[in-house]
Amino acid sequence: MEQRNLTLEQCREVYDTYLCRDFPADEVKPFSVIRDAFERGAYSAKGFYENGDLQGYAFFHREKAFILLDYFAVCSDRRGQGIGSRIFARIRESLQPGETLFIEAEKPSEEDPTTLTIRQRRIAFYRRNGAMMSGVLGWAFGVCYRLLYCGKDLSDSDVEQGMKEVYASLLAPESFQANIRFSRI
Repeated sequence: MEQRNLTLEQCREVYDTYLCRDFPADEVKPFSVIRDAFERGAYSAKGFYENGDLQGYAFFHREKAFILLDYFAVCSDRRGQGIGSRIFARIRESLQPGETLFIEAEKPSEEDPTTLTIRQRRIAFYRRNGAMMSGVLGWAFGVCYRLLYCGKDLSDSDVEQGMKEVYASLLAPESFQANIRFSRI
């Protein structure tokens, strides 16, 4: 599988064609936020291809040694074939010593049985593929996430602090204050 760094224009194409369909509307940030971070050098995206066809994509926001896996998906017609595990292995292998990859996975809720199974499966996917579960919950714009990570071993305090640094670098201070919070389980 070929891994390509995407240009800003290619990011926009993936965003419009795939990302807005692959993620719930309340989890999709405006492209202007991605564009601004990309232009500052704090955001990047990769496409994963076989025979010239996009198989999956990953969008990242970096703040120093902390990297947020902002979006990760396998193209809908390619799912269930192990492609996600292969791509995630490539992402993990690309981490440099001292770097940490953060993953936000929507917190499963018994109150919403329609999404319970898919959220449990998503967390199980990341854990099966080497991510460690933290004891930290994050809320971003009203959506509650379990926080997982790969890389060096971190305390829950380190996970929380790292995620605060990531979001503080991505958002204006007033937006961060109003829309981002963390707590320990």
